[in-house]
Amino acid sequence: MEYSHDFLRGISSFAKDKDLKFIIAQTKVPHSTVCIFDYQYWSTMEFLRSDEIDAIIVATGLYCGTPELEYDNFIKAVKKFSNKPIVSISIELGLEGDNYHAVLIDCKKSFNQIVEHLKQKHNCIKIGFLSANSTNSREAFERFDAFKEALANNGLEFFPDLVWDGGFTDFKAEEVFGKAI
Repeated sequence: MEYSHDFLRGISSFAKDKDLKFIIAQTKVPHSTVCIFDYQYWSTMEFLRSDEIDAIIVATGLYCGTPELEYDNFIKAVKKFSNKPIVSISIELGLEGDNYHAVLIDCKKSFNQIVEHLKQKHNCIKIGFLSANSTNSREAFERFDAFKEALANNGLEFFPDLVWDGGFTDFKAEEVFGKAI
């Protein structure tokens, strides 16, 4: 929830002083049957086909972090809008052309800085990791690999028993840490 809130706040902040408007189209995984009314979320995608919509910004990490939606199926869904500029946030979709852009995070650099700080400033030698690998998200795997690489770069050992699955949600992380303590 915090991720979505920060994501939207960032877009809103950018648009504030500019002559542009944006619409938040809340969607879900295609053909989701978790809730009886899930079809309404996906039908919002049809609205995005309108000529009134000039560009689409996609919180790709949110979609590709759900077990119900495979990466290739998501790309197929996004390609339907390739006549408009598309900006993918957090995951490279591998789409080609001038209409496609991605905003990515350098996980390796970030985790190196975090681990280096914990080691040098706080004398940490055993560092745990809150994973989301169970989601099968490319972003989760990238973060986990960057964490392990950062440990190695800083001469620290990786301890598998200090890895917990938080599934990208605060309630799952709270549950996991409640059991671990």
